[in-house]
Amino acid sequence: RLTLDGISFWKRENEDAIKHLRVAKALQPTPEVLYQLGLACLRSGQIDAARSAYREGVELFGANSGVVLRVPQYLQWCIQEDIYPEIAREILFQYWPDGR
Repeated sequence: RLTLDGISFWKRENEDAIKHLRVAKALQPTPEVLYQLGLACLRSGQIDAARSAYREGVELFGANSGVVLRVPQYLQWCIQEDIYPEIAREILFQYWPDGR
């Protein structure tokens, strides 16, 4: 089972993570896969792909699925760590307007 704090994400192996997450998405899109894909794409600067993964996650599973998986907190972390903070903020407030 993939989790948002998976080894590939935290070891900054974004390209490998993205490749595996895209395969997982094709086999069975889950909120975990889509949101982790969004985070990995954001970290690697693939902004359109990040936006698309978040949008698909919310459209398929609802914004609450992101709350359960702590996605707003991960986006806040990206903002604090200066990882495309404008984009992370945009995504955060588009789908989780209260920031949590």
